[in-house]
Amino acid sequence: MALSINAQKLNFRQGQVLVELKKGDTPRSTINLLQNEFGSSYEFEISQIIATPMNVWSISFDFARINERRLLEFTKGIREVYNAQFNHIIKQRKTPDDPLFEDQWQYINIGQDGGIENADLDIDDAWDITTGGLTISGDTIVACIIDDGIDPNHADFGNNLWINHGEIPDNNIDDDGNGYVDDYRGWDTYDESDEIFQGGSHGTSVAGIVGAKGNNGIGVAGVNWDVKLMIVRGGGDEAEALASYAYPYIMRKMYNDSDGAEGAFVVTTNASWGVNYGQPDEAPLWCNFYDSLGVVGIISCGATSNININIDEEGDLPTACSSDYLISVSNVTRTGEKETAAGYGIKSIDLGAFGSDVYTTSFNNQYSGFGGTSGATPHVTGAAALIYSMPHPELMELTKSNPAEAALLIKNIILNSVKKDAQFEDQFLSSGVLNMKNALSLVSNIFSDCPFPLVVETENLNLDSTQVTWESSLNANNYNLRYKLETDSTWVVVENASSPFIIDNLAECGMYEVQIQSFCDMDSSSDYSFSERFVSLGCCNAPGNLQYSNDPEEVSDNSILVNWNEDQDHLSYMVQYKLTESETWDTSFVDVNTITLEGLRFCSVYDIVISADCITGVETSKSDTLQAATSCGTCTTLDYCTPPDLVNAGEWIDTIILDNQVMGTGPDGGYMNYSGFFNIEVKIGTEIPFKLLKGFDGVDFDEWVKVWIDLDADGVFSEEELVFDEGEATALDIDTVIVVNGEFNPGFTLMRVGMVFDGEPTACDDPESFNFFGEYEDYCVELIGPCDYGLSIEDLNVQATEATVTFTMVDTSIAYNVRYRRVDETEDDWETISVIDTMATISPLDECTEYIVQVRAVCDIDTSGFMAVESNFTTKGEGCMVGTDDLDLAAFSFSAFPNPFVNELNINVQSEIDGPVDIEVINISGQVVSKMNKYLSVGDNKIGIQDSYQWSPGIYLIKLRSENDQKSAKVIKISN
Repeated sequence: MALSINAQKLNFRQGQVLVELKKGDTPRSTINLLQNEFGSSYEFEISQIIATPMNVWSISFDFARINERRLLEFTKGIREVYNAQFNHIIKQRKTPDDPLFEDQWQYINIGQDGGIENADLDIDDAWDITTGGLTISGDTIVACIIDDGIDPNHADFGNNLWINHGEIPDNNIDDDGNGYVDDYRGWDTYDESDEIFQGGSHGTSVAGIVGAKGNNGIGVAGVNWDVKLMIVRGGGDEAEALASYAYPYIMRKMYNDSDGAEGAFVVTTNASWGVNYGQPDEAPLWCNFYDSLGVVGIISCGATSNININIDEEGDLPTACSSDYLISVSNVTRTGEKETAAGYGIKSIDLGAFGSDVYTTSFNNQYSGFGGTSGATPHVTGAAALIYSMPHPELMELTKSNPAEAALLIKNIILNSVKKDAQFEDQFLSSGVLNMKNALSLVSNIFSDCPFPLVVETENLNLDSTQVTWESSLNANNYNLRYKLETDSTWVVVENASSPFIIDNLAECGMYEVQIQSFCDMDSSSDYSFSERFVSLGCCNAPGNLQYSNDPEEVSDNSILVNWNEDQDHLSYMVQYKLTESETWDTSFVDVNTITLEGLRFCSVYDIVISADCITGVETSKSDTLQAATSCGTCTTLDYCTPPDLVNAGEWIDTIILDNQVMGTGPDGGYMNYSGFFNIEVKIGTEIPFKLLKGFDGVDFDEWVKVWIDLDADGVFSEEELVFDEGEATALDIDTVIVVNGEFNPGFTLMRVGMVFDGEPTACDDPESFNFFGEYEDYCVELIGPCDYGLSIEDLNVQATEATVTFTMVDTSIAYNVRYRRVDETEDDWETISVIDTMATISPLDECTEYIVQVRAVCDIDTSGFMAVESNFTTKGEGCMVGTDDLDLAAFSFSAFPNPFVNELNINVQSEIDGPVDIEVINISGQVVSKMNKYLSVGDNKIGIQDSYQWSPGIYLIKLRSENDQKSAKVIKISN
């Protein structure tokens, strides 16, 4: 079992630790200390990963005999060891090619194929300035692509593939003295050769975005028409990643040290791979290497996760690394929005770039759509390389004298020239998306004698005024400010403006843009700055970006924390919520953009809509409906492994039918957790009809389906908990019968359904798996044992010192337990008797005292729960405050109808008094599924149970309790 757990949580190579030592040292003394600590009989193997710029070694050991985490912590405490960490496994970030995209919309977007006009790089304006290739001082610009190789036969790279002219190919000699033998075409860290033409299904597309040959009459164009693409194969695990980065580091350092006579002018690296949820503090070697690259002048670009998570909170490698020399990139679509399946974070993610279904080179000398953050990041890498080809001698002077400062300047240019958008303010550090025109314009401005202000900011003050501020620019004596509605053609110009400046008399809800121009000595002036866009107040939009949390560390099981975007237009909010299928709304009012909804039903889904009172005196329209689920116990609180990161571009799990319980979900973007959205029971030890309908977008693919249920509710899907395996990939729907057996914990637990295209599903994300397409879904299910069906209390005959309990028979039972206690006693005070008949007498009892009695069934392999079958009663006696005759007269009686029922359930209460009554409905696991309070009048009272249609089929106990009486009755729901 331990090995199974490790396999599911694994994100590093087992039996390997990476250590950084002082230059020139070997880990011999470290090995001696390890053997002293863990035993001389244990063998440790060592190998050097890189010697420069860091001295990194791998220590291998038998992880089945030595606790890995204990060894890592011990190694960190050795004085000679600078840093120590596991060798993390890196997963390549791929999304499928889409052949429908036939042009490079990311360069010039005219709205084709559902895009938004001008949601593009503005690269045509950039190409008017430069198309790449050489610096103004004649240096050949090199971009290093670290990936899975490149297609050797692709015609659209032309002479853009880098060659190491200091090396003679295939002579088995390190001709240029860089430490690599025969590295003529680049380097393959897997085979330690220059066989870069292995693989390449991913790297060919990435390299094409950076530098497919432009203006050559064939194929597509890269961001750079001319650039040298240094190809390095690597990134399978962390040791190979370090080795991959070491190659461009050494080549650029040689170039710097020799003033360009040796090595290569590598200015940027591209890594479209990483470790989902990776933590920087667990990978100090990896994160620190970006600083080493930066020191020699290399800016690195990294693709963030293809999962919609906050990288600041969840982590990712490398994009959560804090190096100043790393640019972390997310993915933006042709409509100018963040791709849903892409990471974000205002601290970790620097900017977005267009990357969803961008058209580029592909393997086998083809062209196709390519996407994900893997498609976004190389546009940024290409931008960094293109900037170095700008005709500004000052840029190359800085690069030669201080390459690290030049690398930082390139990063700042890219981030400060983004096309900003309010939707990115809480997603990316720069609040915008890559824009090539702005980037090259900013370079020209920086190296002019009279630059425009780089930072312009706005703040809405009230309904018709906005304040504009800007930072002073070099040599500027005064400034002009101009602004206009974005739809207008005429600017309003304010001469000799000073910061801060207030613009008055604005139209309500107008999209404005403002620009600043610098005036310097000798009558010189700058261009106007990039437009800073703002929307004036008064739009009164509905509250947006509703999100919720049912995290038990933030709220209770029966609560939901809801928050939404803050908006200056909003003065207060009305929050309405209801059970999804109910027609009755509850309402709360708040003055802030967050609320905790309490007293909700356990593991249930609620619809939530919000409207606001607006600054203009009107009420906004309602927000889009947020569907939010309350906590589902262990389904929510246990730390389950992450499912594989898949894309369902053409296939998905359409519908699951389990024992006539229907879950129709459709496409979910690769994964969805439906805990709380469906009430699902799984009967242990019985034949359960199971159907799964596979959904396809036009073409039926072969898909392999597996189902796991965490029977022991320990947060791990073991091999024994695989309850269905299709056995192979087919395009057929599934219609079969399953039997769930084995030891189990009654109650709620997680079920995982995985469907994978042309491959075998795994319960957890496996970096060594090459599954890319399909879908996973998680469900919270209730495990019901064979002893849990049919038990209820039928009658209570109560006397002064004893009571006789009669209950129904369970077919599989061998005995029954009856326990009882006074209502004022604790859970430690139960008295229990066992019987084999369906009747039990409990005694001695105290007169005039209220008791609780509960019954459970005992079977050969199972025991039912106590809580679902209980009743309260009060003993008789002469000393009671009320007479025996009064005790015989119940305050009320009731019946439930229809019983059994399908959807609608009602109760009829015949009451002898006026007053309130509490009503609870309890399932067979003892959980309250419905709760209400009603006021009874003397006579007949008909009460409808509004949410009964949502309950799963099974047995329920209805309990009514007033100040003077308590009654219970069993009902059966037979279907949905």
